Amino acid sequence: PSASPTDRPRVAVLPFRNIGAPEDEYFADGLTEEITSRLSTISGIATISRTTALTYKGSTKSLRDIARELGVAFVLEGTVRTERLANGDGQIRVTPELVRADSDSPLWTDRMTAGLAPGELFAVQARIAERVAEAFNVAVLARERSAIQRVETVNAAAHDAYLQGRFSLSKATGRGVEDAMMHFTRAVAADSLYARAYAGLADAYANAPFYPDTKITDADAFRTAAQHARHAIALDSTLGEAHAALGGILADGEWKWAEADRETETALRFDPDNTALRFRRSGLLMTLRRYQDAAIEAKRALRLEPNSRDALHNNAVVLTYLNRLDEAEAFERRVLALDSSFHFAHIWLGEIAALRNDLPAMGKEFLQVKPMAAVGQAMIAMSGSAASRQSVVRAITSIRSSNVGLDAARQGWLLAVIGETDQSLAAFEIEIRSRSPGGLSALQFPSVQRTLRSSGRYRALLQTAGIPLAVP
Repeated sequence: PSASPTDRPRVAVLPFRNIGAPEDEYFADGLTEEITSRLSTISGIATISRTTALTYKGSTKSLRDIARELGVAFVLEGTVRTERLANGDGQIRVTPELVRADSDSPLWTDRMTAGLAPGELFAVQARIAERVAEAFNVAVLARERSAIQRVETVNAAAHDAYLQGRFSLSKATGRGVEDAMMHFTRAVAADSLYARAYAGLADAYANAPFYPDTKITDADAFRTAAQHARHAIALDSTLGEAHAALGGILADGEWKWAEADRETETALRFDPDNTALRFRRSGLLMTLRRYQDAAIEAKRALRLEPNSRDALHNNAVVLTYLNRLDEAEAFERRVLALDSSFHFAHIWLGEIAALRNDLPAMGKEFLQVKPMAAVGQAMIAMSGSAASRQSVVRAITSIRSSNVGLDAARQGWLLAVIGETDQSLAAFEIEIRSRSPGGLSALQFPSVQRTLRSSGRYRALLQTAGIPLAVP
């Protein structure tokens, strides 16, 4: 097939089902991730990102429904049975199956057996990726074949610890992050040249600041994450996930937006079908006020995953910055049709309503977001009286969670929306001092820019955060 993204066969690798002991769940998930990683190196095939496919783990939906939601024609699924002996030896039995989703008919299926030594496991993963390419009559370039067949470690203990680290990190909890740190540390202790394990360590430490219950300070977490990411790149400069990790650290931890964008762009050269990376790059370009470029990146992600909730939301955000509010709203309505519980869509519809100077509509959206419900009720009831205005202010300043910086960012945004300029700036100053990851984006919301752009205090905050003062 043509190399055009729209013409390439599109495949989703669904989580392989563990049919062995329950404690081997991590092994099946890890095998799925590594197969996806190898398959994604083949330029003639479009592969759905691992993060998106993982959301279908344990799903009772039919393959046809899953494929329709993901916008793919083919699904790779399978089972994994791990058999371990008391002396640590053992083997796995993998049964992969490539299925044409519209007819639920297999293109091919196979049964593969391998020992637990990493070299044998990697060979099975490579063979599965090559069989998928053969099924589509897709040529595998020499450099792609080399990447598919790479042996990342020969140390079984290191590889097993790495898989456990990825499994722990996927739980998206503070405890999971700390467990991941432990497992990845074991992996690099067993093999000091294991680049992917260092990238895993970087991911784990970079995620810690997003979970208030972790025991490491934000500054220490980001500093340690950067060290591990750079070490991974020194070991293997072609490792896309290491560049991706460093890009996230430079953005969230150091506010070096242009450098973060360059690292993310490098990561995309090695993993061009990674939609999560395209979301991140789109966000970085918006921070750099390169809104047209951000829109191009958002469209690329949407072409890769046309029914992705996150891709649709990302396009809505970019279109809002371009003042294309009707189109942005249409995207968010599509998001909610896919997932009515996705509260970021309601929050952004609130931003769109604010730009239309429609506070009651903003309030109605906030009623769907539990931490913002009281603000929503106050906005709906707001009239021209001073008392009703103060009621809204009290609701906004009462927003409380374990993340002080994020609370301050939300308060700064909403106080700007209702014209409380001084209180808004004071809240944003708290957010900047806290350096809380995840909160800085509110400082740049279009409604905030509209209200505060003439303020010298606001421009000083942007400069502190390294954000350009104007569109280039």
